[in-house]
Amino acid sequence: MPVACPAGTRGLEARLRRDGGHFALLTSYTHDSEPMQTTVILRALDKRAPLPFRVLLEEVDTETWTHTLSEGAFATFGATRLVRVAIRRYAITASPRPRTTPAAPPPSLSSGRSR
Repeated sequence: MPVACPAGTRGLEARLRRDGGHFALLTSYTHDSEPMQTTVILRALDKRAPLPFRVLLEEVDTETWTHTLSEGAFATFGATRLVRVAIRRYAITASPRPRTTPAAPPPSLSSGRSR
């Protein structure tokens, strides 16, 4: 697994680990070629939540094996559609960065130890 890069990503990961039980997974989508992205849509279990739908976007930099996690909050599931369409369009049209050497595997795989 790639290492978190920005401090905001680490904070969001910690909050999701702490509060993840308050959400249900509705759908997810993974784009495995460059840019590597995973989109997840969650729904708050609390029916009174003002913005019950969460869109999480993870983007992986395969050259440094770091990742960035972003979150958006929405009042309706339909509102998340615009974000999902924009993310997929970006993933399909973005051209991969040229590489001078092959990407190294994540540290957890190259060391032979599991984390």
